[in-house]
Amino acid sequence: RDARVREALVLLREDAVGGKRLVAYAATEDGVVAADLQEALRRTLPDYMVPDAFVLLERARQGEGLAWF
Repeated sequence: RDARVREALVLLREDAVGGKRLVAYAATEDGVVAADLQEALRRTLPDYMVPDAFVLLERARQGEGLAWF
């Protein structure tokens, strides 16, 4: 757990040619850099569990079907 991340959600997304990748959406403190979060996850998770892309948000959107952790 990273204290700079208030809430996060990871989704398996499919691109235009059918490739799949993990995308993390994270509500973070100011000044957080996605590459730093990715590197921190690489130290604790297997490669296949580390998101390929990060979308940093000021705050998490709440909605039906979203499970923030």
